[in-house]
Amino acid sequence: MTINQQIITALSTLGIPVSFQTYVGTLTTYVTFFEILGQGSQYADNKATNSEHYIQIDLWSKGDYSAYITQIRSLINSAGFGFPKENELYENDTKFYHKVFRTMINENLT
Repeated sequence: MTINQQIITALSTLGIPVSFQTYVGTLTTYVTFFEILGQGSQYADNKATNSEHYIQIDLWSKGDYSAYITQIRSLINSAGFGFPKENELYENDTKFYHKVFRTMINENLT
């Protein structure tokens, strides 16, 4: 299973759309995600045997999204991702509230 599939599967029980990079739809609460950085983290015989993937998960909403925050933390933790670093933003141009989760997962390449 790819990293993208792992994220989509992990967040599938939220009951809102979860999309890679962009969301095309009419709902006003949804999640997008993308990889910030992927890099080898363990090596054997000059080949990467493990890779770290740093992922940004974005929760977007026109209203109060607080009910989803604890769920997202729990779901990504249960899926094996690290506990996220978080920050909140407000997008003045689109009038969306925006919660950012940055997390990491290790991938065994062998």
